[in-house]
Amino acid sequence: MRGLGSVFKGAVFIAGLLGVSSAAFAQQDPKINVTFDNTTVQKLQADATFTTVKLDQVTLSRTDLDTFAAYDLTITNNTTNALNRVYFTATVTNTDVTENGTFETYYYTAPSTFTCSGFPVTNATTGVTTRYSTLSCTSNISLNPDTGYTSQKVTIVVKAPTKGAKLTVNIAAGGYEGNSQTGEGCCATKTVAFTSLVDAVTDVSYTLKAVTFVKGETGGQIFTGKKAVTVPTDPFATYVNAAPFSS
Repeated sequence: MRGLGSVFKGAVFIAGLLGVSSAAFAQQDPKINVTFDNTTVQKLQADATFTTVKLDQVTLSRTDLDTFAAYDLTITNNTTNALNRVYFTATVTNTDVTENGTFETYYYTAPSTFTCSGFPVTNATTGVTTRYSTLSCTSNISLNPDTGYTSQKVTIVVKAPTKGAKLTVNIAAGGYEGNSQTGEGCCATKTVAFTSLVDAVTDVSYTLKAVTFVKGETGGQIFTGKKAVTVPTDPFATYVNAAPFSS
């Protein structure tokens, strides 16, 4: 893990733009749109400038160095009725079935009151964290077509596994028109996004760098060497701080 600090500057992806590509566009109801795709981010280059790229490739997590993929989901209401009880469910699978990717967290734009199951849960007594490869989120928010909140945007973050070649994230999203609390809803839509996983062992160009997701508004910290603490087996440690910034 020697020399990682300088290399990370050109490899860590900082999330500045949370756009959605039209490539993953899918819809069932002609007036309600659901898009889901790899998040678009700003990459810090060696000359300290930024370039906009889609985060469709991340390096595998390594010992004491977790990496993350991220995906943007947008549900847009273009109907004449309120879109109530917005929801989404997602599953992530890996080409290596012995270790899956797992959901880490999510970020959203107001208004949002999602209740989710499937994010990491740490046992207060044992300290053991359970992680999940399935995610289910529901909300009682109403997307009204005429009050300024016509879209709900969510960025979902997935922790990369330590092995495998590609993550596949399947998602179903939608909502219910009117005030109905039963039924199948007006616009359940299913779509999928993919993230390639780079193995730093087999791809030597990634031996001293990592590609991951960091949220621009909050920044992030990345450690190697037992969370930046040196140990006899690894007397070198690296601590990289990505400071918050705006696009």
